[in-house]
Formats: sequence, C-alpha cells, structure tokens
Amino acid sequence: MSEKQDGRGGYLLLEALLGVTVVTLFAGLLTLGYGGLVRHVARLQLETVTNGFVLDLQQIRADSIFRSRPARESTSIYLYKDNRHGYRILRGTNEVRRKDFLADYGTAVYFAAMPFQEIRFTTLGSPRSTGIFTLAVKGFPGLKKQVEIQPVTGRIKVTDG
Repeated sequence: MSEKQDGRGGYLLLEALLGVTVVTLFAGLLTLGYGGLVRHVARLQLETVTNGFVLDLQQIRADSIFRSRPARESTSIYLYKDNRHGYRILRGTNEVRRKDFLADYGTAVYFAAMPFQEIRFTTLGSPRSTGIFTLAVKGFPGLKKQVEIQPVTGRIKVTDG
C-alpha cells in the first residue's frame, strides 16, 4: 500500500515571522548605513569647501605680499552677505572667480558666522581685519569648521567647530 501525501505545502507561522524579522532587520541596517553615508558625504563636503576657502585666503595673502599691487588693484575675498553660501574673489572692482557652496543631497555648506564681509591683506601679509569664520552644513548641527585669520601674522588656522 502506498501512503498518500497531504499536498499542503505552506509555511509555519514561526517561519513566516522569522522571515519578516530578517527582512525588517536588513531594512533597518540599510537605513542606518544610508544615514551614516549621508553624514560622511556632508563631512567630506565641509572639508573640501573649508580647504578651498583657506587656499583662496592664502593665495590672496601671497598676492598681497609678493606682487605689492596698488590699492586700486588689490585682491580681496567678498563673502556673500545675503544667503551666506559662498564668496567672490575680486581684483580691484572686477570679479575674478565666484565660489558657491550649494551642494547635492539637499545639504549646503554656509557661513554660520562671519564677522565681516570683505577680507583684504596689506602688502606685509597681515589682514586689515581679523576674525573667526564658522562654516557649517545645513541639517548637521555638529559639523562645523572654524577658520581663524590671526592678526599681524596673517596666519590661517582651521579647527573643528
């Protein structure tokens, strides 16, 4: 005699719950990983913008020391005072280059604090105004960099905010 098979090929309740748990766990890990990735991209973006800002400041300082331009031909950085998302490099009254901080992923680097709008250096390389500029990323309150232009020496110091 042959035995009959039932023909029911379903899952047990325990197997179904285990499957849902595993899928939920993987979805949670992916979400956490994506959040960390976005924060890492924002950190890299802040580093890039800060380094570019410092390099432009150093270039203007070097121009003022070595080229000794007349006052009407001096090079300076003019920071945007309205939306605070970048700066313009001016030679005299002419714009040489514009730098905007707006970025993808809905985040943007901006000046959280800026003591003045125009940075100029004397022919000795010291800034006419000194101050601490804070660069931050929207949506990430802990991500900040401070760029300090030191008086007399004109040295530029970068620290985490």
